[in-house]
Amino acid sequence: MSEHRAKIQRVDEEEDAGQADPEFTAIAEGLGKLDSQFVDELFLLELKFYELRKPFYDRRREWTKNIPNFWEAVLSNFPKLAPMLQDQDHNILSFVKDLYVQESRDGFEITFTFGDGNPLFTEKEVKMNVPRHKEGSSEAERKRTVSKITWAQARRKELEDSLFFSIWENPEDEITMEIADMIRQEVFPHAFDFLEPGSDFGDGEEDEFDDDGEDDGGDGEEGNDDEEDEEEEEEE
Repeated sequence: MSEHRAKIQRVDEEEDAGQADPEFTAIAEGLGKLDSQFVDELFLLELKFYELRKPFYDRRREWTKNIPNFWEAVLSNFPKLAPMLQDQDHNILSFVKDLYVQESRDGFEITFTFGDGNPLFTEKEVKMNVPRHKEGSSEAERKRTVSKITWAQARRKELEDSLFFSIWENPEDEITMEIADMIRQEVFPHAFDFLEPGSDFGDGEEDEFDDDGEDDGGDGEEGNDDEEDEEEEEEE
């Protein structure tokens, strides 16, 4: 055994015996405090930039109001979520008119707003509240809460295998937290990144033809150059 490994083993043995090296303890505690400080300050920085982005989120919210299936397209194209979605999820998402994430010092809240004619449940708005885990907070204070959904009895059985049903019926499941974090950290702030290229949601690529229907590409310019070369050869 090397001298380095022997020292580490002695430290472990001293910890087991309740006699940890004071210097080891001081270093570990110092690093632990800095790690906690880093997490706290990173959270405040994220919150600061959320507030700076919020006016743009609100503008996007207004912009998407009259665009059908915007959020269904975003969620369906999000690579981490797409493989989990069932046909029933797409049926549910087709009625989503708005998705919004509200951040605060206490945690975050995800709100889905649904349009008229939804035959799957009666609620027009459902929310998921995810409290921020703070040092010393109780288990009840850390508990995630969701809106109660009144599922259509005739459709409930077919919806039970859907991801959306699972999330709202089992808010404390680990997969629910993972998806909530995905929506908060990636889907909501970067929604435009998950639209398919060439979709009708944005301006799209510029058309290759001008208003007269003539090709604006480089082939015409090359043709003109060839004609000029022929004229020069005839003059010679």
